[in-house]
Amino acid sequence: MSTPEWIQEIKRRPFVEVAAAAGVRPVKKGWAPCPNPKCGVERRGREDSRPPLVGGTDGGWSCVVCNAEGDSVDLLSFTLAGVRYRDASPDEKARVASRAEELGLIDGRDRRAKTAAPPARSAARTRTVRSARPGSATIVEEVSETPGLVRSIPWSPDLPATAIQALWGDPAAEIVKRYLVGDRALTEAAIRKWKLGAYLDKRGCWWVTIPLLDSSTGEPVNVKFRRVPDPETGECPKPKYTTCPGRPLPLFGTRALPNDESATIIVVEGELDVVAMWVYGWTGVVSGTTGAGSDWSDEWLDDLEPYDHFVIAYDDDPEDNEKARAAVEKGRSKLIDSLGRERCSIAVLPRKDAGQCLVDGVETEEIDRAINLAPPVVGVQLRSVGSYEAEFERRLETPEKLVGLPTWSGKLDSMFGGWPIGLTILTGHSGHGKTTLGTWALYEQAMHGIPCGLTSFEQGQTGSIAKLLRIAVGRDFLEVDREERRRAWRALDSIPLEIVHRYGRMSVDELSYTIKRGRRRKGIRVWLVDHLGFLVDSSRDDERRQIDHAVRSLTILANDEEVSILAVAHPDKGGQKEKRVTIHDLKGSSSLEQDCALGLVVEKSRKSKTPASIVRADKVRSEWGTGEGSWSLLHYDPQSCTYADEWDMLPSSARGEEPPEPVEKPITPRSSRRTARRSESDTDASDSSSDEPAEDGEPEDE
Repeated sequence: MSTPEWIQEIKRRPFVEVAAAAGVRPVKKGWAPCPNPKCGVERRGREDSRPPLVGGTDGGWSCVVCNAEGDSVDLLSFTLAGVRYRDASPDEKARVASRAEELGLIDGRDRRAKTAAPPARSAARTRTVRSARPGSATIVEEVSETPGLVRSIPWSPDLPATAIQALWGDPAAEIVKRYLVGDRALTEAAIRKWKLGAYLDKRGCWWVTIPLLDSSTGEPVNVKFRRVPDPETGECPKPKYTTCPGRPLPLFGTRALPNDESATIIVVEGELDVVAMWVYGWTGVVSGTTGAGSDWSDEWLDDLEPYDHFVIAYDDDPEDNEKARAAVEKGRSKLIDSLGRERCSIAVLPRKDAGQCLVDGVETEEIDRAINLAPPVVGVQLRSVGSYEAEFERRLETPEKLVGLPTWSGKLDSMFGGWPIGLTILTGHSGHGKTTLGTWALYEQAMHGIPCGLTSFEQGQTGSIAKLLRIAVGRDFLEVDREERRRAWRALDSIPLEIVHRYGRMSVDELSYTIKRGRRRKGIRVWLVDHLGFLVDSSRDDERRQIDHAVRSLTILANDEEVSILAVAHPDKGGQKEKRVTIHDLKGSSSLEQDCALGLVVEKSRKSKTPASIVRADKVRSEWGTGEGSWSLLHYDPQSCTYADEWDMLPSSARGEEPPEPVEKPITPRSSRRTARRSESDTDASDSSSDEPAEDGEPEDE
């Protein structure tokens, strides 16, 4: 059986246009939400903020969560029938075709003409809508009058200007003007300022047009349509809002944002609320264009990122049903988290929204008072112990917030439970692998879907990338061909791992801002700071005090943002290289010992027959694990910069390669040798095999 022409017609359309009609939007590195109603997720998981759909071309798409897949037609089929088009029933296939026709994706007349069976009789009729005057926005076409039938309104570059001309020049558009001025109480100056217009669709329904402008150029790139209610009944048939399919949806109001980054920015729920706030004298007001319950795109957040304070004034409408209220509350909560809770306040307007305030004649002073006195989201509270029950139980649903994120090393997890929320210090002699261990730790987290970020103040981005590429390739990347490196690059780009593009010094305030922004925008939960010395100015006399400030700031930040910060710290130059490093040998050691949740010392093994590192726990605040004084031997693959509990778990071993020769053992000072000989003579055979390390020695291999 040949493929119906209307299906071919849909497949010839740009994928993004069909996706928009199906309610699926492009997101960085994918698409969301999943069109399968049994799935419908916006992200891959609780800890993975990436969109669920991959592909998104004429070659097809797939959901990594529910494994749904298909082509452009299947997008529509899943939204209506929950299955691919080929698996749908005849009635469901007919619904898909009808929906495609409603959305303007196909020419329904050709499809109906080729249908063998005559259509069933219904109450639907057709009529012709004629233009009231030349040049107006009225469309002349025979259209369906079936109740509830909605067609997409196609985009054209002259649409916004034509709609403005219709509003002020077409007598038939007086209904739109009465709605804006009479029902919405907008001034003519506001209507002209925001370039509102009038549009008559193919069914004879009038819409208010609201041009959506590109934030950079100020040129219209789409139009938001708001249906005008019936003047007799006051009712507004659904849908109340629509846009031109396949077009960008920029943040509304960005062109009116102030240059002063310290100004307060107000976020409202709808475009006409922005116009109403302008009438009240507020200019720094924006609104999303996809509904209050939708996610905000990175582009929208980029427009708002420079500003210091936001007031969220979403609708407070008791007439909405419980599901609608829950969606708005969820959208508001997600927006606050994206902007930064410490930067947000919530305003309660005298009426449900700014538009209703204007209609009811609420004075400007009341609006100003509601905005200026909006309470901050983050405040100081006194709470009873029992009030923490629900919060604590929610934490138990995500044990990593209590125990720590798994390190993916059984030995390390046994030592301290996992990477804790708070500050972890990695130290050791230069060249003993503390940076490599930290880089490997973040790679393991990212491979398991935990968003991570790392700094490369000391070795630069090239050094970090070289380590990561070795890990991804599984060996020295110079020994593989370009195609294998390309696969490794794609694999690295697919995991949630970000690098701070800064070499050299960074202030504590800059790093704090970067970590907060990474948490808000990327969901980053684990950071590697390499190293603490680049957060201080060594030319000043108060270097130790600066370190104390940096450590205290990062500790507070990590707990406030619920992130794990792994910070590399070098020992004081005054320490002896022959003696093992402890957390007491670091500059600012008093603050480090007091504030850090975990203190680890990394040193090369002198006894292992394969390359290995000993990781000692000098400070463990966790209740899980063996705690302070414990140690673990991790085997190390120099080819792939990878650690593992056993040598046969490393990439080199998997390829059947023999372990490299052990590196030359460091020279032990005479005092240590005398101590060692004295210990051997005073200790019996059973004591010599103990796993407890001597003060200057090395624990026995596990």
